[in-house]
Amino acid sequence: MTGRAAAGLLLLVIVAAAVALAVQRSDWARLAWEEGAVAESDYELHWAAGRALEAGLDPYDAGVVNELGRQTGRENTPFCAANPLVVRLFGLSPHLFTGYRAWRTWNLALLGAGVLVLASVLRAELGAGPGALAALAAGLGLIALNDGTWMAFYYNQTNVVTLLAVLLALRAAQSGRDVTEGVLLALATAAKTSPALLLLVAALSGRWRTLLAGLGTLGLLLTASIAWTGAEVHASFLAMLKLRLGYAANVPTGEFNNSLHDWNLAPNGLLSRAAEAGQWPRTWTLLAAWAVALVVLAALGRRLRPRSDRPAPDVLTQYAAGILATFLVSSVTWTTHLSLAAVPCAWLLVRAWTERRPGLVPMLMLGAGALATAVLFLPLGSFGEGLQLHADILLKTDACVLLFAVVLAFPQRDQPPTAAPSTGRTKASEGLMPSRR
Repeated sequence: MTGRAAAGLLLLVIVAAAVALAVQRSDWARLAWEEGAVAESDYELHWAAGRALEAGLDPYDAGVVNELGRQTGRENTPFCAANPLVVRLFGLSPHLFTGYRAWRTWNLALLGAGVLVLASVLRAELGAGPGALAALAAGLGLIALNDGTWMAFYYNQTNVVTLLAVLLALRAAQSGRDVTEGVLLALATAAKTSPALLLLVAALSGRWRTLLAGLGTLGLLLTASIAWTGAEVHASFLAMLKLRLGYAANVPTGEFNNSLHDWNLAPNGLLSRAAEAGQWPRTWTLLAAWAVALVVLAALGRRLRPRSDRPAPDVLTQYAAGILATFLVSSVTWTTHLSLAAVPCAWLLVRAWTERRPGLVPMLMLGAGALATAVLFLPLGSFGEGLQLHADILLKTDACVLLFAVVLAFPQRDQPPTAAPSTGRTKASEGLMPSRR
């Protein structure tokens, strides 16, 4: 065994031990194996909505879903926000606990696949330098040391599918396979709506084939969904989105409100709760939330658009920026969504590795990014006690903003002479190694 391989193996062993400790200490990982906690998971509400759809009922009627949820022992089952195609798939299992266990097993397999794909992404960015084992260790740490990953694992819905689909799309983008990337981003969007922003990222960067492939695939998925579940269900789904998932959501009193939930770390959540405490007019809250979204999207567009004197940044930079933007412009961002932070944190790792003799400012930016990563990865409750977790949620929002700013402001690495300025594509075969967004 060479010295590099031995060092990589040692790093892998250290990271694996750290992951084992993190999992052992994670309440979420423990709850995933406690049958009494299954009824409180997101799987339960997806399952209840799916069973409603199977019975010919409206899966987006909160009363219908709640009534089915009571049969599982859950006192109050919130509404289901998944699209009809996903709801129908969850409803295929007639038994809650059997379905939960089966999907939990699949999620473990998908997480393992995600680690391998992320390791491949890092190898494409870094070349043979750190070695395959070191890249595998980094991929494992970036996914499995994030407590949000284990929160998503316990809630057992579609977050793990989304993570794997986004990582596969990123790997396809690195290889210049635009159509494959677009198809995978469409699948990620079907699993969880927020990755749709990554199709906008592709368009802003001039990668139109990715956008067209994604839109085409979404069109096919919608057609299949309507054929399988009916147009009326989709109309109800759209009505639910308008009522419950807009900025400053205004739902009937006593019903679950995403915008006002203490754990919603999106700016919309912070603004909505501040508005309720300060009794602001709802219009002010809406204007404030839209202003934040427009600022984030404007900054994203300015960073990604190719110019005459500068091509679009490489695809890892594009994905890092796009994912962080989704955390900030979504009406709701839970800690489960932060499992996707593996991508921008991988960007940070690559930039730290590839920066040669960085100056003071880049070093400070990398340090700030590392601090933000630590905050994002730490379990809820690390910064205070109580169910509200105000400090934890606020710090995680701040960490998203800080890491987004680092990605936007970090000096762009040079593109190789053969790279087409209009695509902003990074190919491992072209030996790109420098820095990044």
